[in-house]
Amino acid sequence: MGEKIYTVAENGIINGLAERDIIHTNGILHLSVQCWVMNSMGQVLIQKRSSGKDQSAGKWDVSFGGHCMLCLNRDILIENVIKEEREELGLNCSKSPCFIIGNEAKRKIKSQKLISFG
Repeated sequence: MGEKIYTVAENGIINGLAERDIIHTNGILHLSVQCWVMNSMGQVLIQKRSSGKDQSAGKWDVSFGGHCMLCLNRDILIENVIKEEREELGLNCSKSPCFIIGNEAKRKIKSQKLISFG
């Protein structure tokens, strides 16, 4: 059994949980976090994705991010930001330095282009 990730409708309402492989194979909309880390001089941390990744391998990417998985807390986005930050950067921040600056629903289609909704 694979990772269980929150799926959403095009209006952003959570539908439930589904396995990562099923979500990516079928282009199902799902929750993820993409986070930027900036220092006091305005410099932004970026990372180059591993060449072994199944999506966007070897490409430059956000500071850290990932899929939103099952949480006990109802603050799903913030809880997953904290989880990904710990996993990818080894940091352990609280909720206070996090700012949600927007959201966008995107669906991958067979040509790998992204179509935005909303």
